[in-house]
Amino acid sequence: MNPFKYLFIAICLLVPIITGASDGTAISNDLATSDAGGSANQSLIVDLQPSDYGQMLEMPEFSEGISSAGGSSQMPSGSFNALWVVDGAGDMNDTLSVPLNSYARVFVTPIQAGNLVVEQLNPEDQLRTYNMGAVEPYHTYGIWFYADSPGTHQMRYNVSGGEYSDIVEFNVI
Repeated sequence: MNPFKYLFIAICLLVPIITGASDGTAISNDLATSDAGGSANQSLIVDLQPSDYGQMLEMPEFSEGISSAGGSSQMPSGSFNALWVVDGAGDMNDTLSVPLNSYARVFVTPIQAGNLVVEQLNPEDQLRTYNMGAVEPYHTYGIWFYADSPGTHQMRYNVSGGEYSDIVEFNVI
């Protein structure tokens, strides 16, 4: 991944996280201790099932920042459907270690409008498919990954049968 491509979004994501960490504990500890209420929607990794689990929610703070950066959309470029996670340090990645039986926030930014379908391959090579609903181009959406079994899980998506996104890997420990 090109790190400059996601710089603006990383800054938008870090500001609320850093300002919310009032003591000297690691950011990842603050994220991992959220409950399943409304505060979980702002967290990246939670132990209890989030109230919006199974849903895809638009993240307007990302979509507005993307579309207004330089007067035009900066992400994704060309034919690149973006899929990413944010680690405890606030860095955008295509891999994330997640504790067993927890939930991790995943971010989706498609390049076209249509129906978004997520595919998840578990460590036993079983493919799960999730129809998440309609999306608009260059809008960012949040979905949840559930760490239901140890090992490496892979996730990707496409919109209306088009090009696949990049793959995000979850190392469930």
